Amino acid sequence: MVGFGGAFEVSTAQVSAGRTAGVRYRQADLAKPDGLRSVFDGADRLFLLMSGDFLAAGGDVADVVSAARDAGVRRIVLLSSQGVGSGRHAPAFEEAVKASSPEWTVLRPGGFASNAFQWAPATTGSPTS
Repeated sequence: MVGFGGAFEVSTAQVSAGRTAGVRYRQADLAKPDGLRSVFDGADRLFLLMSGDFLAAGGDVADVVSAARDAGVRRIVLLSSQGVGSGRHAPAFEEAVKASSPEWTVLRPGGFASNAFQWAPATTGSPTS
């Protein structure tokens, strides 16, 4: 993404040694919302990927999106789950994002999150008619 221009920041609970040039890193814990506003300050977009660790730590996505909105984030993109559409997973994350911002996108991965090596023979051969 850095190659497309603009400023990019990554917020993570653990800052690793391998960093990408052109990206500013900020350390944050989404389950501790008190410090999030300063982490989000200056950002206009947020990509959210929530984990089981977030829930286990008692995290509340409404607190995260509220801190983002208060810091001036205009668009939130949430990587959700196909399970929301089928009723296997609760829609709470999606509902919080949709209620927080006039600009939002919810991604429910399916094919792009699967192991697609089984498709390789069909895509590497000659075209079919």
